[in-house]
Amino acid sequence: MSRNRRSIASAIVAGFFTVTLAPLGASAQEAQGTLFYTRFQIENVPNEGTIGNGEVKKVDFSYDGVNTVTFTNKVLIKDLGAQQSSADGIVFAPDGDLLVAAGGQSSGGRVHKIDPSTGAIVETRSSGTGGAFHLAIDPSQTRFFSIGETSNASNSQGVPGPLSSFPLPFQTGVHGTPKTLTGDDPKITSIAFVGDNVFYTSNFNAGPGSFGRIDLDTGVTNRLLSNVPAAHAMVFDPFTGDLLLSGVDHVTQINVDDPNNPSIVGDLDLTIPTDSGFLGDVDDKFDQLAVDGQGHLFAMVQNGNVFFLDYSTSGDVDAGDFSSFLLLEEGGYLSGVAPLAGPGSLPGTNGGGNDGGGNDGGGDDGGETDGGSNGEPPVIPLPVAAWPALSLLGAIGIAKKLGRRRSGN
Repeated sequence: MSRNRRSIASAIVAGFFTVTLAPLGASAQEAQGTLFYTRFQIENVPNEGTIGNGEVKKVDFSYDGVNTVTFTNKVLIKDLGAQQSSADGIVFAPDGDLLVAAGGQSSGGRVHKIDPSTGAIVETRSSGTGGAFHLAIDPSQTRFFSIGETSNASNSQGVPGPLSSFPLPFQTGVHGTPKTLTGDDPKITSIAFVGDNVFYTSNFNAGPGSFGRIDLDTGVTNRLLSNVPAAHAMVFDPFTGDLLLSGVDHVTQINVDDPNNPSIVGDLDLTIPTDSGFLGDVDDKFDQLAVDGQGHLFAMVQNGNVFFLDYSTSGDVDAGDFSSFLLLEEGGYLSGVAPLAGPGSLPGTNGGGNDGGGNDGGGDDGGETDGGSNGEPPVIPLPVAAWPALSLLGAIGIAKKLGRRRSGN
């Protein structure tokens, strides 16, 4: 069953918005933990393509289960300027080090293995495709994948692009092995694992894209859905059992209970707050996202905001209990965020949720510590008078969710 897209009502306040819904029976869950994230670059140089100076950072988050999200203790783990590297996709290796994709051709298609407690680069490998943007770890945790870029003679175009496979743990002198992709989408943007199936998206973040299944052994892609609203980044959500996607100004929920007949069961169409001081040409769009396995989502916005969504009582991204945009990086260029649950999350917290990557896994390597309050805009809920209409939206979403689950559609 596919539902019509619906925008969540919002109140826009000084570059962010919050939505508070009245209680719907079940109580929303509190959440706290640490986001490990990347900034693609730290300065905007127009027409320079994928340049270096990326950053790897972490920040603690706390959500009260009602209507307040805060960021504290923002720490710089690694400035990649000396390596002339950008910073894009980010995941944890099974040994607790971070794997960070270095971006496009000018960054050499590298993947850095970084100790989060010291910021030291332990090892570096090449994708063999001229670019490395998005990353994904196989559930066996014996290999991971990078996705490169489309390029032409004049400049880098970013994802979608080719796929490379790397062994885990890293092996001396062994770099990425490019995989030739064929079928409906020979260039892809992201992959996610659900049981024995691997799904992909194919889309640059300027519009809708494709969704399908990929055979990682043969490289054959089989498109199952077209014109998917958010087809940039994608994660498996253990809370709903669905795939959640982010891209442009949408968060899309796809059910793959029947892997041959997936269906869009939720789509959140948002008004992303703008940052007039940011000079990039893709500034007000979603990049990558993470879920904690308990009904909470964080999506990075390229203009420096983070979108938080609590859907813990409804199970539907378009019938959430609370959402908010919070400014995390005034300079923009937010890109990747490490998983909070499942493969690629901090070892020992793969069940996701309340510690969300919990232990204080990274020192500041002598770099920036932004203090406890940076990136903490006030959270202003909608007035109580607005609750009845929003509660109706939430109740409708829950009824649809229950109907779909009971009917098996």
